Amino acid sequence: DFSLQKMIHYAMIISSHTANNAVIIGEFYLHMTGEEVMDNRTTVFIADSAEEFCAGLSAALLHADGFHVAGTANDGEQTIRMVSSIKPDVLVLDLMLAKQDGISVLKAISNMERRPITLATSGFVTEYVANAAANLGVRYLMLKPCDMIALAERLEEIRGSDNQRPLIRRTDKTSIETMVTGI
Repeated sequence: DFSLQKMIHYAMIISSHTANNAVIIGEFYLHMTGEEVMDNRTTVFIADSAEEFCAGLSAALLHADGFHVAGTANDGEQTIRMVSSIKPDVLVLDLMLAKQDGISVLKAISNMERRPITLATSGFVTEYVANAAANLGVRYLMLKPCDMIALAERLEEIRGSDNQRPLIRRTDKTSIETMVTGI
């Protein structure tokens, strides 16, 4: 019986070992040649209250080219501390975090010299929350539950985009609240 929990556990171990081996190889190369290995991968930080989500996205990004998961957090306070310390290129942020919600996290990191590109996720979104997130620099908003491969594809799209304006778009005049209610 190979449960989802076991699969996520193994994905986290593989992800951890891959990241550790890259660091060890880089340090060995520096020691042997005196030259640093340039890591051109995009660093991603994942903030979500569900560890399964963090592990699933970590596993999906392990298979995507050019991404490195630099860390995860399960609440808003931890997210603020770690994002300020790690300074990732991209932040995947659940808007429904404990201790401090996603909007509070966005406000707290808004003063960073180099803010991460942010893709927000949420199980429920009102028009107010979507507008607040867009005004605080969220580049894309994805409703949960979401497919991890699709989420990784959105990260590739926003990473490659030169334009820094938010990618929260409406295709018609329907409010976000109406769209969510209709799902």
